[in-house]
Amino acid sequence: MIIKLLYLVVNLFFLAGILLSPYSTASKVLMYIVMSLILAFAFKRLSKEEGGGEG
Repeated sequence: MIIKLLYLVVNLFFLAGILLSPYSTASKVLMYIVMSLILAFAFKRLSKEEGGGEG
């Protein structure tokens, strides 16, 4: 639960940073997709470690 909340906060932080950046719309979308994939992978590993190796 805490991991999901942390993931949401970090994701919103990246989204705000990307929206405020002076790049074109296509670049913003691409950056957001890449950041989301990296975040999802990182948090998936983090939640796996926290779960005590379940699954």
